[in-house]
Amino acid sequence: MTVFGYALDNCLMVTENGYGNHNIFLPMFLTGVIISTIELFLRDRKKGTLLLIAIFLVQFLYYTIPFIIPFAGNLSGDTLTGIIPSLVLNEYGFDFIVLGVLMYFLREKKDLLCVVYSIFCIYQFSSEMFTSGTGNATQWMMIIALPFMLRYNRQKGPGLKYFFYVFYPAHTFLLFWLANYIFANNG
Repeated sequence: MTVFGYALDNCLMVTENGYGNHNIFLPMFLTGVIISTIELFLRDRKKGTLLLIAIFLVQFLYYTIPFIIPFAGNLSGDTLTGIIPSLVLNEYGFDFIVLGVLMYFLREKKDLLCVVYSIFCIYQFSSEMFTSGTGNATQWMMIIALPFMLRYNRQKGPGLKYFFYVFYPAHTFLLFWLANYIFANNG
C-alpha cells in the first residue's frame, strides 16, 4: 500500500525533492533482516553466509537497477526502496538500522542500552547541527522515548496493528500534501 501511495504522490504532488523518504516500515524490516541474519550466522555459519551474500546482492542491485531499467532512476527513494530495499537509503539511513540491531541485542542489559541510546541521541544532535546549517536539530528528541522503552513489560498491548498500517502512511501523505498546499499558496 505504501509503495502505491508514494508512487501516487510522485505523480500528483510534483515537488523539487519529491515526497522523499517516509517509509518507517522499511528500516524496521531491514533491521529485522539484519538481526535474523546475525542470529542465523551464529547458529549456522554456512546459511548465515549465504544470507549475507543475498543481502549484498540486493544492495548491489539497488545501485545498478537505474542502469538496467532506465525509468527506475526517476522513481522516488521510497518507491525504489519499497521494491528493492536499501540499507543506506531509507527513511533514517543505516545509522538507525544499526541502532535497532544494538537495541535488540542489548534488550536484557538495560544500563548499557541507556548508554548506547543516549550516545546515539547525542550523535544525532551533533550530526543534525553540523549538516543542517539551520540549527534546527529535532531528531535527537527521540531521547524522550527512552523512559517508555524501559517500562516495556513484554506484554502485548491492544491489537491496533492494522490501524497503524493505515494511519502511518496516511498521516505522512496528509501532512505532505498540506505542507505543499500551504507553501504553494504562500510562496
